[in-house]
Amino acid sequence: LIRITYIQYQWDMFVRNIQSLKTPSFGLKLNCNRQLFIRSEEEKRQKRKQLWSEIEKGYFSDFHEFRHNNGKRFEAPTHLLSKKEAIKFPLISGQSLLGDTISLPTATRGKVGLVLLSMRAIGMKMCDEYRIPFDELFSQNHMIVVYQLNIVDQMFFRMIKTLLHRNLKRLVEPTRQSHFICHSGKFSDSRRTLNIHNSIIGYAYLLDTEGSVRWNGHSHPTKTEINSLIKCTKDLIKKQ
Repeated sequence: LIRITYIQYQWDMFVRNIQSLKTPSFGLKLNCNRQLFIRSEEEKRQKRKQLWSEIEKGYFSDFHEFRHNNGKRFEAPTHLLSKKEAIKFPLISGQSLLGDTISLPTATRGKVGLVLLSMRAIGMKMCDEYRIPFDELFSQNHMIVVYQLNIVDQMFFRMIKTLLHRNLKRLVEPTRQSHFICHSGKFSDSRRTLNIHNSIIGYAYLLDTEGSVRWNGHSHPTKTEINSLIKCTKDLIKKQ
């Protein structure tokens, strides 16, 4: 009798366990987990679709503007921006063509700095239009430093950044390679801060000794803009 009772007890426990698996709460839990998984996968697909859409839209929009006006939206200021007007140059780290890790604006602190920024080959050429006349006057001044910043912003270009780095090293003169920085990390916040509205063109930022942007230009510089850049640089030197 005792043995039969024990067997009956074991059977009852087995039946209860089976029934517990059929309860609505368990089914609901499974269903919720499945819905979360589906939702997670759907969100990933939507994000990938949105990212690709933004890349296409951004490129074609930039290219259309470039064809229309070379990406030139306004003339650079003819005077230094006041400290209240000036924005702080965002912290951007990268690797120089010689392999050193450099952070801007940290590397320019205590000096007047010209930072030239580009994301495409066309922009690099535009940056040279600011750099060459600037170097002709200030290359021997130890209180002035020039950095060129190349941004690798899209996923496709990040995948081949080693190849891009190698090609840049061939293009840039050896004397400039220690001050030519490649950045391939997150850039969206810095892009908004620096008002980079077109990824095709080049940008120039004149920084004071504290890392604030006191003058900026973009696209092909006019003769007036180059004169303004030189004048503003001399004004900053006098204020040191």
